[in-house]
Amino acid sequence: MDKSVERAEGVLVYNPKTVPHGAIQLNPSEALALRLQIINSWNKPLDVLPLKFGGEAVTVATFFSSLLVTYRSRSFFNMFTRVGLALSLVPCVFLPTGIAHHCFTRFVSNQILVGPSNSMLYPDCSICLQIREALIMNTCGLVLPLGFGFLSSAASALITRSYPVPDLLDVKSMWRMFKLYSNSFRTVGTCLLLGHTIFGTALVYAMMDSNQRVLRQQKFSPSSDSYNE
Repeated sequence: MDKSVERAEGVLVYNPKTVPHGAIQLNPSEALALRLQIINSWNKPLDVLPLKFGGEAVTVATFFSSLLVTYRSRSFFNMFTRVGLALSLVPCVFLPTGIAHHCFTRFVSNQILVGPSNSMLYPDCSICLQIREALIMNTCGLVLPLGFGFLSSAASALITRSYPVPDLLDVKSMWRMFKLYSNSFRTVGTCLLLGHTIFGTALVYAMMDSNQRVLRQQKFSPSSDSYNE
């Protein structure tokens, strides 16, 4: 049985094995533009809410998570002033947030909209995408800020002498300081790890459910008829 969604000018087919004769195949960018236009003009906004604002949700969650890790990093090194703040915010907050947004859009959101999971022929892809999103959020919202926070805060503390940072060539002392630094994140890090995993998997599940609900509908809203395949 051909699973497709009818439109005023044609049929949007999402089963690659049952493409109608004479159909025009869209490249990934054209298919993505079509899907986004349909989603943005959908007559039931709540049905497509996860698809429209999933990227923003990931960006905001990663931003505040990175901000929390950065604050804890600076607090560990007794950095309570604005000294070295830019050195901490750029690599620890803004960079991971940008990476998370880009990775989510390219490797999760676009895959849901125009990837193999779109055809419902690969049900296991939902688990793959959920794991992928959890890894993206944990990497960008915890691991990167944790590592960059240690380096940037230690450098600032070395300049301001707010913390007894050992000599960089003293590997044993540096390792001991890093262990103390890591242990200070034991509770917060565990909570963030679980939070990112739950949030990421739940968001991807909601996006895929919303996407399949849209594809199962018989017709798109009249406002989406302006796009001619």
